[in-house]
Amino acid sequence: MRVVYELEDIGNYKKASCIGDLLKYRGETIYKLREGLNKIKNDRGISSMLINAMRKSKTMTGMTIENLLSNLEVGSQLEIFTFKTNDVELYKFFDNKQDLTLEIYMDDLFFQSKALLSQSLQGFRIRKLPFDMLMQKEKERWIRWFEKNLNDYHPLSKCKKTVIEE
Repeated sequence: MRVVYELEDIGNYKKASCIGDLLKYRGETIYKLREGLNKIKNDRGISSMLINAMRKSKTMTGMTIENLLSNLEVGSQLEIFTFKTNDVELYKFFDNKQDLTLEIYMDDLFFQSKALLSQSLQGFRIRKLPFDMLMQKEKERWIRWFEKNLNDYHPLSKCKKTVIEE
C-alpha cells in the first residue's frame, strides 16, 4: 500500500518533527513486529492456532511462522516500510518551499505481521474475521492513526491524500 500526502503551507520545524517521528515509528514498529512474532513462534499453542488461521487465508496459504519471520527479517532489510519526501536531497529539504509531499510505502508483509499479532494477542476469541479482512482493518487502522498524528503537524483540511493499493 502506498499513501501520498500533499501538505501545503507547512513550516520547517513541523517538517522536521514529522520526519523525525516517522523515522522513530518505523524503527520501533519493525522491532515490535519481530519481537512479537518470535514470542508467537516459541508458544506452541498460539503458533498452531496461527498456522490454522493462515491456511484459511487466501493470501497466506502454505506460509509458516518461520517463513513469515524470515520474510519479515528480509523485509526489514529491504524496506517493507519506507517513506520519501519531495524526491529531493536532504540539504534542499528545508529551503524556502512551504509544501511537503510525503509518500509512505508499506508492504503487505507489514500488515500480515500486524494482523497475525493482533489476532494472536486477542487469543483468537474476539476476532473471528477472515485473515484478509483483518489485514484490511490493520491498513485502515494505520491510516487513521497516522492521520491523527499528522494533524499535530498539519491540519488535514490543508492536505490532499491518495491511497494506492498495490
